[in-house]
This record gives sequence, C-alpha cells and structure tokens, in this order.
Amino acid sequence: LADEAGLDAADRDRLGAWYPVTARYGAPGGEAAARLYADAVYEILGEGVRTRADGGEQVAVAPRTVRPERGPYAQTDADAALAAAAEYPSALWNPAYSGNYAAGRSSAITTVVVHVTQGSYAGSISWFQNPSAQVSAHYVVRSSDGQITQTVREGDTAWHARSANPYSVGVEHEGYVDDPAWFTDAMYRSSAALTRYLADKYGIPKDRAHIVGHSEVPGNDHTDPGPNWDWAYYMSLVQGDDDGSTGTPFPTWGTDVSIRQQPTTDSARVASLPGPTSVRVACQVHGGLVEYDGYSNDAWSYLPDHGGYVSNIFIDVDDAWLPGVPTC
Repeated sequence: LADEAGLDAADRDRLGAWYPVTARYGAPGGEAAARLYADAVYEILGEGVRTRADGGEQVAVAPRTVRPERGPYAQTDADAALAAAAEYPSALWNPAYSGNYAAGRSSAITTVVVHVTQGSYAGSISWFQNPSAQVSAHYVVRSSDGQITQTVREGDTAWHARSANPYSVGVEHEGYVDDPAWFTDAMYRSSAALTRYLADKYGIPKDRAHIVGHSEVPGNDHTDPGPNWDWAYYMSLVQGDDDGSTGTPFPTWGTDVSIRQQPTTDSARVASLPGPTSVRVACQVHGGLVEYDGYSNDAWSYLPDHGGYVSNIFIDVDDAWLPGVPTC
C-alpha cells in the first residue's frame, strides 16, 4: 500500500506520512471508517501501549508525538458522516453494510446483549462494513474514552446473538475477554449510560434477566463478555442515578491516582511522596481488580509481575480516597 501511495524513503521515515496507508489498510471500504481507523492508530501512538501478548509477555511502547499527514483524507466528508444524527445522542453514526443486518424487526425489543469485540474499536466497525462479514451490532464502545459509534438502527435487526437477534440490541465493547485492562471505567460508565437510555426508551427492566452477556443467550457458543467483565459494577451504574454514580467516585487509572513501585519496603517513605494522601500497599495480586465502595479499578494489570504479585506499591491520591486493598 505504501508503494501504491508513492511513499519514498524519506516519507517512510516520517510516521505522520503513513496516515493514508494506515487508513486504506484498516478500512478499505469507506472513507469515514478509514479515517476513524487511522485516527485511532495515531491516538494509540500518542498515548503509548502497555499490554500483554499471548503467553504473558509484557509489551511496552513509549508514547510518540506524531502529527498525522491525512493527505486525501483531510478533505473527505468523514467528519460530517460521523457526526450525522445517530439515535443515541452522544453516538457517532457509521453504518454497517446493508447485507450484514436485516431491515425491520419481527419482535419487540426486550433485551440488551453485552459483547466484547475480541479486537479493536475501529476494526470492528470496519468489519461490520465488510460485505463478507455477515455480522453486525447496533453499537460499539471504545475502551480508552467510552466513545460510542452506532452502526445499525435500533429498529433494524443486527446479526450479533443468533436467537436473540429479533428482540435485542447488541452493544459491542472494544477489547479481549482474557484481558481486564480493556474494561476501563470510562467504558463501563459510557456503556451503562447507553444501556440506561435503551432500557428507559423500550421499557426494558434494568436487571440481569434482561441485560445479558452474549454467552448467556440460548443457542450461542461465544464466551464474551467473560469472567473479567464486572457485572456488579456495570449493573450498579445501569441502575444508578442520572450521573451514573451510586457511591464514592473511584479514581480511574491515569487521572486522579498515581501508582508506582518503590525500591524499598520502608513504609516511612510514604511521607516523602507528593500528594495530599499516600497509601502503601504491601502486596496485591497481579492483574486483580481493586474493589472499593462498589467500584473497581484495573491499575494492577499495568504494573510489573513478581511471581503473580506486585509489591512495594505506593498510591498517591488527589483527595481523601482510601482503597480497601488486601495485603500479604
């Protein structure tokens, strides 16, 4: 694709010049999806990556400051297409291929089905636009910030959960079932707000009999959203107040909470750390969720693994929040 785009050696040394190539690679079927895909890639470059590959190997990519050179995609109607009125007020609209869903409904909407994409946000949207996919969902939720894209109208039947298709709305969540780091607080809150909207709009009871996982639908062989999806937290948000809160706000990774390892076990070091409140945690299961007042946080997944545990952890908090985390 770079050859076809005419990128010479100098161009290839500039990450920004790869934007049009990335767009074509990610979503060759439409300009709006292509730009959405490429923007997501460059956002990840800017934020850096910290994750685990199959087999447990940790992968870390430092953030890079890159100015994308959008070229032919700078003047497309992608922005207008993405801003077109979706049914859910805060969602983007990026429609699936018409052969990947059925027009209309044969049953009233009574259920919301929670999915996990087993892939990226933009990649899933692009797949729904591929004529060979034969699958779709009504909404897709991004991990990093909870952005939502609608790909099928609620009044049409998306193909996402076999027997439940006629009576359900499918909500896909970016990520992988075996990696809880994808299930961010932003994603939970954004998705829960969408589910509350759907429940109120269609008179769906806000309970686990009507808000279900893909794996719980009869006749399905999928396992998503999997054991790492925090149903208790999610349902507390769905059933909560209009602002999505039901208890003391839980700080999210990278905002109000700074977590880092120190080369000492001396708890007196806590006093020397900056921040109004500092808490020392002697030991925490690696990858486990911190639970506090009905909220959970997956920050431990980002810290170095020491035989299944992380140790000598100090937490700086910008307010008086104190986590109830176990020690060893």
